[in-house]
Amino acid sequence: MLNKSDLKAIENVLDSKLDQKLEAKLSKLETSLDQKFEQKLKPIKTNLRKIRKDLKTTINFFDKDYIHLGKRVKRIGQNLDLPSLPAI
Repeated sequence: MLNKSDLKAIENVLDSKLDQKLEAKLSKLETSLDQKFEQKLKPIKTNLRKIRKDLKTTINFFDKDYIHLGKRVKRIGQNLDLPSLPAI
């Protein structure tokens, strides 16, 4: 007949074996989830890169346009002898 210490030893052995198997399965699951997550994120990253590029192009266009417009207003003011506008 088995006593308490024998049962505890068996329990510890089973726990360690079960933990090892669970860790292995968990590791495989994590790897699989990471791969699926990266696949789902890839098109989002591509779209984000395109949006950033478009935004940068748009901002550069309007910056140049604003500078050009400021120069025109300054020249018009000088030609009409208007007081200069305060800087904003």
